[in-house]
Amino acid sequence: MNFVCKYISEEYREQWEFLISQSSAGGFNQSFSWAGFNNVLGWKSYKIGLFDEQSQELFGGAVLFRFTFKDIGDLFYIPDGPILNFGDETQSVNQWNSLFGTIEKIILTSENPIALRVEPRLDYFPAIFKNFSKAPKNLQPQNTQIINLEQDEDRILGSMKQKCRYNIGLAGRKGVRVRKIESVSNDDLEIFYELYKKTFERKSLKYKEKHVFEKFVEKCSDISSLYFAEYEGVAVAAAFVITFGNRATYYYGASDYEYKDLMGSYLMHWEIMKDLKLAGLKEYDLYGISPSRNPDHQWSKISRFKKGFGGFEQNFVGALDLVYDKVNYKKFIETYELIS
Repeated sequence: MNFVCKYISEEYREQWEFLISQSSAGGFNQSFSWAGFNNVLGWKSYKIGLFDEQSQELFGGAVLFRFTFKDIGDLFYIPDGPILNFGDETQSVNQWNSLFGTIEKIILTSENPIALRVEPRLDYFPAIFKNFSKAPKNLQPQNTQIINLEQDEDRILGSMKQKCRYNIGLAGRKGVRVRKIESVSNDDLEIFYELYKKTFERKSLKYKEKHVFEKFVEKCSDISSLYFAEYEGVAVAAAFVITFGNRATYYYGASDYEYKDLMGSYLMHWEIMKDLKLAGLKEYDLYGISPSRNPDHQWSKISRFKKGFGGFEQNFVGALDLVYDKVNYKKFIETYELIS
């Protein structure tokens, strides 16, 4: 089978996003909505489709992102991809060869290309990336906790740690209620952002500016939902959840430490799971935990919370880089990826 590459227009959106949802390597980062969100944050995107030359059927491709780092150059990035038939090594090689030819033409339009970074949701190092090396930093979580929503509710609850189940019940008994926001208003976003900012300030972490969330709501309303855990009309915890294909992802979260004894976050996630299950989602990705082999990791505390909900740990190969300019790559790494 011979493949040709063409840019994916809006008419192929449904077909493209179905392919992503069926791919072992894919996720919401390859969606049209996510591309639109990143465009307003300064990333340029190229939606490249891989078509059968004869039938013109869409078989795969990639949304390629490009960001210019001042005085250094351009980083090219494919998160949750590329979308190839990784189950067939021969076909994936042919597909990648066709796709990479188009990607490299785009890369070489840059006067200062730094590197091409790929970050597929795969747990092994594919042979097609033999010329890539492990990136010093992952832009997506390499380790995450997944809840299987195809189980019945009793089994999901039963797989949780006893303390987690107790806290869910405690929050309900204390009067915490969970509310899903169907259409996020400015007031809703203000409530979320104040909780979010308070959470990050408490942990002495750098937080995103409010305009990032405004653009997120504007561009990703079709793939995201906002949930509040409330006590006597006051939001004590909140979560933005992204739903794409058969997977939902806990992407942004916040809680108010003053109300920590109410255990609102526990009940909120349990109600989210029930809501997602009812909608037919197959898994809930709690999006990012510390590696099991590293108990002193900066995410260890939030990881204990997430692992309390049961499920299983999923580990990915992480980010892989194909370097185009060794000097500027070193400068990029030292300036942007080793500062933390």
